Amino acid sequence: MDVLIHERGAYSFGPFRLDPVRRTLTRSGESVVLTARLFDTLLYLVENHDRLVEKTEVERAVWRGRAVEAGNLAKAVSSLRKAMQADEDTETAIITVPGRGYRFGLPVIFEPASFAALSIPRGLAAASEIVSSDGATPEHAAARADRRRRLRIDPRIGTAIGAGAFTLLAAGAIVFGLRSGLVSPPSPIAPPELSIAVMPFSSLGDDPRGSILSYNVSEDLAGDLRNDIPSVTIDAPEQTAAHAKSPLGEIGRTLGVRYVLKGSLTAAGNEIAVAVWLFDTVTQQQLWHFSHTAVSATQWEMQANIVHGIASALNVALVDTQVARAARERPRNPGALDLFYAARVMGDRADTIDQLTDAQHKLERAIAAEPHFVEALADLGWLLVRKLQGYGDDAARLSDQDEAGRVISEALRLDNTNPMALTAHGWLLSYEGRCAEAVAIFDAVLSADPDRVPALAGRGQCAWLDGNPEQVLADSAAILRLDPHARGVKNTYRRAGIAALFAGHYAAARDYLLKWEAEDVDLPAETDDFSPIESGRLYLIAAYALAGDMPEAQRRYRAFAAVWHHRSVWREITFFRRNQTHMPHFGVVEQALHEAGMPMFCDEHADDGVVATANRLTGSDFTPTPLKIPGGETVDTAALQALLQEPSGPLVVQVGKRRAVLPGSLILTDAQAAYAKPEMETASFAGQLARHAQSGIVLMGTGCAGVQGYNAALNFIRLGYAPVYWYRGGEETWAAHNLPAEDLRPF
Repeated sequence: MDVLIHERGAYSFGPFRLDPVRRTLTRSGESVVLTARLFDTLLYLVENHDRLVEKTEVERAVWRGRAVEAGNLAKAVSSLRKAMQADEDTETAIITVPGRGYRFGLPVIFEPASFAALSIPRGLAAASEIVSSDGATPEHAAARADRRRRLRIDPRIGTAIGAGAFTLLAAGAIVFGLRSGLVSPPSPIAPPELSIAVMPFSSLGDDPRGSILSYNVSEDLAGDLRNDIPSVTIDAPEQTAAHAKSPLGEIGRTLGVRYVLKGSLTAAGNEIAVAVWLFDTVTQQQLWHFSHTAVSATQWEMQANIVHGIASALNVALVDTQVARAARERPRNPGALDLFYAARVMGDRADTIDQLTDAQHKLERAIAAEPHFVEALADLGWLLVRKLQGYGDDAARLSDQDEAGRVISEALRLDNTNPMALTAHGWLLSYEGRCAEAVAIFDAVLSADPDRVPALAGRGQCAWLDGNPEQVLADSAAILRLDPHARGVKNTYRRAGIAALFAGHYAAARDYLLKWEAEDVDLPAETDDFSPIESGRLYLIAAYALAGDMPEAQRRYRAFAAVWHHRSVWREITFFRRNQTHMPHFGVVEQALHEAGMPMFCDEHADDGVVATANRLTGSDFTPTPLKIPGGETVDTAALQALLQEPSGPLVVQVGKRRAVLPGSLILTDAQAAYAKPEMETASFAGQLARHAQSGIVLMGTGCAGVQGYNAALNFIRLGYAPVYWYRGGEETWAAHNLPAEDLRPF
């Protein structure tokens, strides 16, 4: 086909320059990343800046005759506004004209140039289009999209209609739209359970910006909800405007929705106040109310803040409502969507491995019922990645890491644009030490949606792993501006507080962590894992000490020690990466914890009252251990030094965190240390074991507490190796004596 393009020249408007040939958008010389669809939308609006363009006209030009699902154009415009980050000069760049279309509101200058016809092969031109991830041709994808549009089928759910699909149908994955005119049923059809009509917000006050702002906020809100809540049916303001004054019941019957969202907006100077109400069209009861005020120097920032704040809070309210209804109406037969929403609620509130695992099991049941449920796969990958932050058990960590990789890959195979799956993939890469790749993914996600909080948090996580607490603090502050009322805001306060502490901002660290503590009203009493709960309280102690209130720090440490036993500064710091230990304030924080009362190292001779047993201990890195081991010999640091000085000393096998590895040691994972003997003898370390058969084997873990070393020693005794020694003090006590060792942690 022949496409007419500009050889030279570009459009300029405000601080922006749009180049149709190179297909680039820059702002004051800095590149603004846009998808192909967003670029085409902006280009069409700019080229027709001198008039109002109707929505159908834009859709025909940009989607080139393909079926366009309801709300796609509104979503594209919303994404453009975010990507352009409008300020006082460009905040009206794209003006919505309710019920009609859009007008480009900035003066546009085009530098004239010559033109030429460029012949582009049809196949190459089609390559710029986004095609179905399941391999469908563009023609088939278009036909399927048209069927979905007419029947209002959510494209992500309900891939099988038959045995087992009834629950999805009942949950609202398919709605026969009365508006389509294709069906005239003899009786009203119940609305999908999670369906909502977003009415145009009313404008209050005398500010002339109010009417445009109120409509833009409600329209962008509908787009955000469509992105954030899988299988929700959204009627945007363009569809609902004609029904704004109708009774709730009539809106529900006419539009086929269960819920109605109404709102009002008041603009005054650099402040926007908004109030929203959620109603049930069946019971006609008010279910939820939310109010929020945004203050900013630019209208765009206020609008974005308002939209994100409402969407985040409403997401929680809608999903909570749906979970409660499902539990009430289908207590014994939850469908895939019921399980998905319940898992999302549990996951958002989870603080411990056990809580995350409970949510994981619900998602696994949802996927078993609907194997192509992309959002469930993406959320499962995200939960598994979150679990990696808290593990002390290497075998469990590796198992969940492998499973996370599998489910994330499957989600991306089904939909390689799914933002949650991409974000989870970025987090997984960061745990594998591949932060450069992870940041590239986070940046790509944020270029499409600058307000996606998990991607911002992921980018901050990479900055943290790279030992850059200032960047973590900056990203956390951005999240708090975007999402001050989010359910997970406590985790952001905690992250910001710890980053501020290691950046040397001690008072700010204390204040952030106090906000975290105030938000975390349902803390469990104790956990053996190194959990977010424990680290928040621990570093609040250090913040008090460094902010000048040592008595309060010491009081808080006594309370901490009453709950979390067997902790030492050395063991806590072991969970940091090597490069993080070079942060300028790292040693200062260590010393502050010690001065508040925390021992620097464990006492290898302390009796924790644990009875010796030949059975494996259950627990983690911080589970206390006995003084003796049945069938073997417990050695302390002095005894181990004596053994190693013998001409034919024992083989030292380490199963700890590798922070203090003795020269010549054999390093095993927990899984390797639990091998049966035939597997042990065929493993790569069989020769080393054989060479030390007479002099014995010493097993050691990370420290005095922690089940890994004890359980490994039990296994070697059970397999018949002798003599077997257990060095109870582990890496921690060896380091306390400043004896030769290497830090061989992977990062």
